[in-house]
Amino acid sequence: MDNLLQRLVESFKVSGHEEGIRAIIKEELKSINGEVKEDKLGNLIFKMGDGKEKLMISTSMDEVGLMVTYIEDNGFIRVANIGDINSSSILNKKVIFKNGTIGRIGSSKEKPEVEDVFIDLGLKSKEEVIKVVKEGDVAKVQGEVFNLGENVVGTGLSNIACVYSLINLIKHTNKFNKECYFVFSSQGKLGGRGGRAAVCQVNPDYAIVLSTEESSDYVGGEEKLVLGNGPALVVKDKNLIISHELQEVIENAAEESNIKIQHMVSKNGTEGGPIHKELGGIRTGVISIPTRYQNSMLEMISEKDAKNLQDLLEKII
Repeated sequence: MDNLLQRLVESFKVSGHEEGIRAIIKEELKSINGEVKEDKLGNLIFKMGDGKEKLMISTSMDEVGLMVTYIEDNGFIRVANIGDINSSSILNKKVIFKNGTIGRIGSSKEKPEVEDVFIDLGLKSKEEVIKVVKEGDVAKVQGEVFNLGENVVGTGLSNIACVYSLINLIKHTNKFNKECYFVFSSQGKLGGRGGRAAVCQVNPDYAIVLSTEESSDYVGGEEKLVLGNGPALVVKDKNLIISHELQEVIENAAEESNIKIQHMVSKNGTEGGPIHKELGGIRTGVISIPTRYQNSMLEMISEKDAKNLQDLLEKII
């Protein structure tokens, strides 16, 4: 695990407030030979290469979080969720606000809903709290990342693994046979809003969405999707059936590069859902990194899968 992955995990990137991770991506890719655009919604779009076909490769860069809705007279902070949060999983966790203020999640219930949780700053009154935090401010669960064997475990690691793979793809690829647009999209946790805005600007012939999918290789699981067995080509999910032309391109690239891939049908949805319906229809597919313990505070991915995803995309472009 290198320093970049750790910085990405620890960065502030709550949906709609992605400035922290956006700054890291810009710094990492400041020397690339291509065009860079940041749109009004906060998407980062990198254009590289030339060719008859336009390909967009997109991954969301945001994470779920909490927004202050009300401050009690005794200083406890009530919150609403930004994105789909498992309230039980954040209980008793450390949180950090955008301005660096630290707090702790608490609740009087063992299995709380988001309206049952509060943030404790260790202050005694509303007057003290509003000096550092006010209604509308946002917070994230403090991230951590570490190695376990050949795998990496981290907070919000799943989509960050895709961001990490895409950064490395851009940094290490010099030859393109297509006009490529690499998109780090905003507000992915809010229904793929950034991806929709980006595809309308790019108008690609094809779009590949990078995402993650829950593996089933744990005790009691069915082992339909296994860490370390390669990225997963999602042939169908909740909102999208893969373009058969794009499926053939991806499968041929994997075979020619001797990269093992898995195939799956998903019950979930990704940015691919809204993207493929824009501009009269975009041929779209999703490639996912298998993730164990997805949507928990400590997700696990295989570094090998992330590298194979990078190599597969390099062959495609």
